[in-house]
Amino acid sequence: MRSTTETCESKGKKPRVLVSQSNTTVGEDTAAISQEAQDQDFINSLPDECISHIFSFLPEPRDRCSCSAVSRRWFLLQIFMLKSDFSTKLDRSTTTTTTSLPRLEISRQLSGEEVTDLRLASILVGLQSNEVLAELCLKGSFPSPSNPSNRRVTDKGISAIARICNGIRVLKLWNCPCIGNKGISTVALNCNALEKLELANSPMVTDESLILVAAKCVKLSSITLDAIPNITNESLQAFGNHSKSLKSVALIGCPLIQDAGIISLVANLPYLAALKLASMKVGDAVLKSIAYYAKAIRILHLESIFGITMFGYFWIGAAKNLTDVTLISCYGLADASFNTTCFAGLKNVVIRNCNGITEAGLIHLTNSTQMLERLYLEIPTDIAYKGLMQALSNCSRSIRTLVLVRCSFFGSDKDQPFNSISPQECPLLQNVRLEKCRGIGDGFLCWLGRTCKGVKDLSLVEMESVTDHGVTYLMDYLRGVNKITSVDLTGCTKVGNRSVWAVTRECTTRLRKLNLTRCIRVTDRGFGVIGSRCPNLVVLNVSGCEITDEGVRRIADSDMEELQELSMAGCGKITDRSLLSIEMSLTPSLEKVNVGECPGLTPFGIDWFKTQGYDMN
Repeated sequence: MRSTTETCESKGKKPRVLVSQSNTTVGEDTAAISQEAQDQDFINSLPDECISHIFSFLPEPRDRCSCSAVSRRWFLLQIFMLKSDFSTKLDRSTTTTTTSLPRLEISRQLSGEEVTDLRLASILVGLQSNEVLAELCLKGSFPSPSNPSNRRVTDKGISAIARICNGIRVLKLWNCPCIGNKGISTVALNCNALEKLELANSPMVTDESLILVAAKCVKLSSITLDAIPNITNESLQAFGNHSKSLKSVALIGCPLIQDAGIISLVANLPYLAALKLASMKVGDAVLKSIAYYAKAIRILHLESIFGITMFGYFWIGAAKNLTDVTLISCYGLADASFNTTCFAGLKNVVIRNCNGITEAGLIHLTNSTQMLERLYLEIPTDIAYKGLMQALSNCSRSIRTLVLVRCSFFGSDKDQPFNSISPQECPLLQNVRLEKCRGIGDGFLCWLGRTCKGVKDLSLVEMESVTDHGVTYLMDYLRGVNKITSVDLTGCTKVGNRSVWAVTRECTTRLRKLNLTRCIRVTDRGFGVIGSRCPNLVVLNVSGCEITDEGVRRIADSDMEELQELSMAGCGKITDRSLLSIEMSLTPSLEKVNVGECPGLTPFGIDWFKTQGYDMN
């Protein structure tokens, strides 16, 4: 039998290709072979030397890292390739384009489950040819079922970053337990421009890598070592010998560091300006060395320190250039520590949770300084109200900020509006914050109004002793000289409409921020006058107040052209009508509206309001 082709040729026609059953089988086999060839990874079967040689022809880091992002093996190979291994031959057009772009320094931050080696590779992929990674912050998370240790950043990832981005000036590694000496050593060898290094919760880091950092990173000006259990005095001695540019040092929870290491560090750093010691055992000799050697130190932070006696704290006053002192949970600190000490240059004092401090210590402290500008007190022991007033009298000519948090005061005159002890005038006092204090209330506000005419920021948070009488007296005393721009009455349950009337009447157009959160006595009568009296408000918070749709309508109809944030969370009496009033009448400058946990609002109303472009987070 003749074939189909022969038959067509005899008739002078162009032959047609007819696929038979056997031809179909052959085609399927060929497609199967092609698919098998595509599925097989021939590149990864090459030796490491061959792949490294291929990478050497990619001079741009972006090109190399783009390839590495698709293969973990390629990514790991680059870690062991030096910069000299890459070819620097570029064609003229590429060179011209690259050099014409200005140098741009960028910063990147990863947190939580994002902190992995592959995410570090993606950072490198996104770098343009003219971009330089100057700051890298990694905030890792502790191991969990969703983020096991094998999916976290390791020495290999940080080493790749250090080799390619050697211009890093700020490196922060928090909760990265898989980074050890190898990664930190690679940073030291490649990132010679490093100026700031922060390590937190890195149990694999030891003296070996930190000594290398001290020797190679000569521009280092700030270092923080937090919960690094395996470093000793050798690291501090190395920083003292090599890192002469260090200005800020923080040592937190490093149990193997002793007095000798800290003294060696302080004695050899001529420009040390800030020192923080926390959760450590140190002796009196450390504070003595700070007073003698650290002539440039200005900021001293001691937190959860034990081992220093009452007499050891005497040496703080001997540091003549000291301006900021923070003492938190310092065992051994007592009133006698301030008796014979002179703090002539102190401007900022923070004392928190120091059980040995009473009003006597505060009087001695404020009496020995003539420049105190900020006083922050959070003292668990009871303090005499007269003692507080005497301490404020001692620094009345310089105090600018007063913060009292969870302090308890006692004394017969503590809440008497007209008979309380009145210190001298405090003309420079601008910021006052009272939070969860007992035994201080309306009487203190009356003193504030009589003697502190320059107050601009007033914050009374969860103050049970503050009532409408105190707020009204304060505003009456400030009549004609009122400079207040911000008022926060959060959680003051005894404050109501009278306080709102007084504040809005006296502050008028100067008021920029008003917070009435959880002031349950504030109703529409007080809320409704805010817009007409304070048209320049930027932030208004009435969460948890007893306001209704009528109050919101009155606010919406007012001329508040600068209002940017309005919060009404937890207001159970407002309905969808309030949202309609805001949309139809309120200023277009409004960007953020918080109406969470308002049972009177419907899902339909909230969804419609979101479509109008408001931020409701």
